[in-house]
Amino acid sequence: MMGSKKNDPLRVEFALSRIEGINGDAGLINEIMERFGCGKKAAVGSVKEAYELLAEESKAMIPFRKIRMRMSLEKLIIKSMTNSEKKGTTHGYAIAIKAMQELCKIDGLYAPEIVEVEDKRKKVENMTPEEQRREIAGLVAKRDAAGLPKIDGLAVLDKN
Repeated sequence: MMGSKKNDPLRVEFALSRIEGINGDAGLINEIMERFGCGKKAAVGSVKEAYELLAEESKAMIPFRKIRMRMSLEKLIIKSMTNSEKKGTTHGYAIAIKAMQELCKIDGLYAPEIVEVEDKRKKVENMTPEEQRREIAGLVAKRDAAGLPKIDGLAVLDKN
C-alpha cells in the first residue's frame, strides 16, 4: 500500500513516527491535517496505512523474537542450574522447569486446547415462545419430588 495515490508517503511516514504519541489517534489525525493541509479522510487513511505497515513489520519480526526469547530462556536455564545460591535447590529447579516449558511453547510442542462452544442462539431463534420457555426451564430447573420442573422453589407445570 505504501506509495498509493490516496496516501502521501510523507504523511504515512509521519504517522509511523508519531503513532504512539500522547494524544492518541485523534491527536495524530489532527496533527497530520494541520501539517500536510489535507482533509480528515486522507489523514485517517494515512494513519490506517501506518498501522498496516506496523502489523506487517511485526509479523516479519516473529521469527527473530522467537530466537531472542529462546536464547534468553536457555541462559535462564543455565543460570538457574549453575547459580551458587540456587544450584540444587527446589527454587532453581522450578525456574529451570518453567523456562523449559516456555521453550516448548515457543517451539509449538504443546498442542493448543480446542474449546468447542455450542451456539444456542441459533437453536433458540428457531423455537416458538413455548419451546423457548421449556428450554430455559430445562437449563435452570431442578425436579421436585413429583418429577415436575422446579425453579427457585416454584413448581412449573408442563402443559404437554
